[in-house]
Amino acid sequence: MNKIEHKTQCTACGNVDLLQDSLIGGESVKILDEEKAKAIRQDAITKVSESMHLEMQDLKAQVVESKAKVQEANKIELASRKRERALKDQQANLDLELEKRLGAMAVEIKEKVKKEAEDEYRSTIAEMQKETRDIEKKLVETKRAIRRPSQQLQGETSEERFEDQLRGYFPLDLIEPVPKGMPGGDVIQTVRNDDMDDCGIIIHEVKETKTWSNKWVNKLQKDVEAAGADIAILVTKTLPSGVDIFACVENIWIVEVGHAMPLIGTLRYALSEIAFAKNVNVNVEKRMEMLYHYLTSQKFRYAFEHIIQVWISMKNQLDKEKRVLNKAWKDREVLLESVTQSTIGMYADLKGIMGNKIEDIPELEMESIEILSEESEATNEAA
Repeated sequence: MNKIEHKTQCTACGNVDLLQDSLIGGESVKILDEEKAKAIRQDAITKVSESMHLEMQDLKAQVVESKAKVQEANKIELASRKRERALKDQQANLDLELEKRLGAMAVEIKEKVKKEAEDEYRSTIAEMQKETRDIEKKLVETKRAIRRPSQQLQGETSEERFEDQLRGYFPLDLIEPVPKGMPGGDVIQTVRNDDMDDCGIIIHEVKETKTWSNKWVNKLQKDVEAAGADIAILVTKTLPSGVDIFACVENIWIVEVGHAMPLIGTLRYALSEIAFAKNVNVNVEKRMEMLYHYLTSQKFRYAFEHIIQVWISMKNQLDKEKRVLNKAWKDREVLLESVTQSTIGMYADLKGIMGNKIEDIPELEMESIEILSEESEATNEAA
């Protein structure tokens, strides 16, 4: 029998079916093959449809999963960006806070350093001022110690000055100091005439204290007897109450320091006259009586007071001229002292601030200042 072969390819699965048409009964076989092919096609279509549906479901699932992943990724990215912005903001805040703290610390350190520098400067200035005050105090104490010696030394100085005055006023007389502890006052004056004959003895007691003591008179009376003196004179800076310039109290002549020489000269003249009367031996008792009455008379007092008044007038005039000159010198000295102190103060302040950066000025150093001070004091004492 002849057979007819037909090849049919499935559009769904791609399978090739061989269809054979028999020569015998070919019509019925053809129908069967068509139904079979149709069933196969339908089955293939169903399978393809299911497969496509599954693929579509899978694709949809993939799409949903992809969307979910994308959303999750977006969320993560958003959270990451948010964290990044937060970190940036936090970093910016930290930088700002750090800058503020550093600024505050810089200001605090600057203020602290400034305060420490000011404190150190004040401390240095205070120490310098204290040292200056201590030096000034020591200088004042030294000056006081120099200008205010002991009472004994002061008395000895007064006695020596008084002896020099006696020798200057009465060059013919013998002026002798009395040794300490020996009776006879402070100075013994042996009066001599032009022929260098002894005419009598005057003892002097010198006092320069600020208060008067009646014990001095009693002591000098005993010294008169011990020394065999004719006249005793108490030269004092402070007179007793009721005495003006000079007076004779219990046979002791008391006189103020500035008017001692005129009184001593008058009494010395009286001793010379008494000695002359004794020597000529003529009416000795009468002359002595006359001399005594003369010395105790108002006439002698008036004459002596006139001499004293002239003395005082001349001394006042001389003192006035000295005061005028001393005032002019003192004014200039004060101005020079003020300029000197201001210059020294400014120099000391600059040295305290700048230290060794400022070279030393020899004229403003302590030794030069002390030399200038001693020269100034010597000038004042000479004036």
